[in-house]
This record gives sequence, structure tokens and C-alpha cells, in this order.
Amino acid sequence: PETLPFLRQQIGLIREEKGREEETLRLIGRVRPEAIKLEEHEHVVNLYWEEYLVGKHILMYARDSVGLRPSRIYNMASGFFRMRTSANKAAEYIEEHDVDNLRARSHRFLGEVSMVESAALKRPPVKAEEHFAKAVEEFKKYPDFGQRKNALELSGFLAEAMVLNGKIAEGFELAKETFQAYDEGDGTTLKETNYHEWAVWKSGCVTKLGHALIYLGIELDEERKSVLKGMLDKARFILDNIPEGVDLEPEDFQIRREDVAGVEAYFF
Repeated sequence: PETLPFLRQQIGLIREEKGREEETLRLIGRVRPEAIKLEEHEHVVNLYWEEYLVGKHILMYARDSVGLRPSRIYNMASGFFRMRTSANKAAEYIEEHDVDNLRARSHRFLGEVSMVESAALKRPPVKAEEHFAKAVEEFKKYPDFGQRKNALELSGFLAEAMVLNGKIAEGFELAKETFQAYDEGDGTTLKETNYHEWAVWKSGCVTKLGHALIYLGIELDEERKSVLKGMLDKARFILDNIPEGVDLEPEDFQIRREDVAGVEAYFF
């Protein structure tokens, strides 16, 4: 049991490196069955979610590639299938083993699956917004920072869903407020305790907003365009400039850096 936190940390780092998806899945496949045997329920759920994130990255890479090659279509489908399966299995495991403190976070993954399904069906992600709003509401109630910090990440997801549901002004404002919140209160604590997670979440807040605006083909006015540019610049800076004493390299954020570059290329 004492090795599980280290193994999960390594899985999280490898998962963020493009091209190491199969390696990450193999490691998850070795660790999760042992966590189940040990009845380490929280670790089991989180390992389902790690698999989910690998599926998400596979989907993202395929989505952002050019052309209609069979491999692109297959990877988009297989990535989404892994996301949906892992999210549902995690939710089922939570219910079966009463992992109460992870119920709120489950809304994050179920909501994102709803986002992808809605995009495929060309309809607003109403259900996803409900999942994310519920998650933010629940996480803000926690007295424990380890749980409460998740309200930051989920607020970024909620902002994206709001934009996609046509609430452009409200979603943009929430994304801006959330991006700023990473540098105060719980955001500062997260930065000091886990720079990797902080940088991934904060940069993801602005890229999610950017992708939602791109999907809808929104033309930004000069004021909002300036705000978006400032957020992207800050996101790139925190990914490229690792603080002294933090055992990370810029390459550890390759996925996020490419995501930021993609949004920048569209708008600027």
C-alpha cells in the first residue's frame, strides 16, 4: 500500500508525455488489480480516472491531426470509448464500495463524457453543465484542501460548458475569474504543494475556454481578445518556466504547451 502514492504520481507524469500512452496504460493495468486486492478503494477509482485521461489524450491527438485517415477516426472512437468506459466503471466502483469522498469528483468525468457525446451529436452540453455545476458546488463545501482544490479545476470545465451552451459572457467571465483564482487562496496553496497539477489545471482553464470559442466560431471583440491573449501568455510562461527546486522539466508539459499553441494559432 505504501507504494501506491508513488506509482500514481509516476503514472500521472508519464500520462502527460505525448507518445507514452501505451506505456501508461500498461502501468495502470499492472497497478490497479493490485490496488483492488488491497481494497485501496480511493486509489482504484483514481486509477480508472488515469485511464480515462489517457483516452482523452488519444482523442485529442486524433482530433487535432489533419485529414480523414482511418487511423484518425479509429483513434477518436477508441479514445472516447476508453473515456466513457473508465468514467462509468469508476462511478460504479464508487457506488459499490461507498467511496463517498470521490462522488463529487466523479461528476467531472461524467460531465466531460457528456461534453464529447453532445459534440458528436451536435447538441448543447446541457447535462455536462449540470454535472460540472454540481461538482463545483460540492467541492466548495469541503473543509479539507485536498478535496476543496478540485473546485478550481471544475470551474474551468463549467465555464467551457456554459460557453458551449450559448452563455458566452457568463462562461468567459467565469473562466477569467477562475484563471485568476489560481494565484490566490487555495490556488496559491496548490501551486506550492503540487506545481505540476497547478500548471496543468491553470493552463487547461484557458485552453478549454479557447476550444469552446473556436468550436462555436465566436468572433471576439478587442477587449475579450486582449484578455484571452493575456491568459494564454501566462499559461505558456508557467509551462515553460519551472520554479527552482521543482523536479520537473518543460517537456513534462508537452501536451499542454501544444494545446496553448493551438488556441494561439487560431486567434492570433
